[in-house]
Amino acid sequence: MGHQPVLAVAVAEYLVWDQDGLYVDGTVGCAMHARGILDRLTSKGRLWGFDWDEQMLELARRQLAAERTRVRLFDEAFSRIGARLQEAGERAHGIFLDLGLNSVALDDSERGFRYRDAGAPLDMRMDRRRKQTAATLLNEATEEELLALARSLGEVRSARAAVRAIVRAREQAPLRCAGDRVVALRRGGALRGGAAELSRLWQALRFRVNEELEDLDAFLAEVAEWLVPQGRLVVISYESLSDRRVKALHRAGPGGARSFRLLTRRVVRPDREEIRKNPRARSAKLRAMERTA
Repeated sequence: MGHQPVLAVAVAEYLVWDQDGLYVDGTVGCAMHARGILDRLTSKGRLWGFDWDEQMLELARRQLAAERTRVRLFDEAFSRIGARLQEAGERAHGIFLDLGLNSVALDDSERGFRYRDAGAPLDMRMDRRRKQTAATLLNEATEEELLALARSLGEVRSARAAVRAIVRAREQAPLRCAGDRVVALRRGGALRGGAAELSRLWQALRFRVNEELEDLDAFLAEVAEWLVPQGRLVVISYESLSDRRVKALHRAGPGGARSFRLLTRRVVRPDREEIRKNPRARSAKLRAMERTA
């Protein structure tokens, strides 16, 4: 399926409050959300887009080719937004992140993001410049390292059984494709949770290969400084590890100081019609907040 932006109307409505401002899409992907943001801006309004996936960034360039005077694109992770703003002597009026996988990348079997693609290489890199692939990690990490990975990043229920199954399988032959891992887990009796357990295991591996939570932590620690007073932060997350981090951002820090106030008292979710059209949106959670003065 082609990529469909999740909660596109809500993103633009919560994010854009000054139509002449500078807005940043930190996960620009195919630029579908970026297009919606630009449509709400005046000719003075600008948008910066960041993505560490070269394939996605090229799609964004094509999608936004007619907006070159208002758009700048950066081949970098969203944790680098602050450095680029500082270089330009700017602060953003709003920053947006969609922490899900782009459907274009997800549906590309050569990327290895889906366990259902049995012949797909165990790659999982969003940034192809990274040296470590999922296969490298699975075949070279120690048993204890894999166990910590499954428990902390995947919240896997049968973590010990899953890791032992992987270690036994790789002793026979290196794990090279998605099917190798699935077969190893099934033989080891490590999939009592079925498809949900497999998804959690794939999530854990993807998180580690790309250091996604580390990147998110670095972003959240500094993002308040990248925004003008009253600047907006809008984030869509799809699983609990990321969502808990975003949710905690508006809480009081040391000394009782708050950097953000919530704009969404309750998490915003896709309605039934959007989920019907785009089933991958079903787990999306949108949180919006405003930087305090």
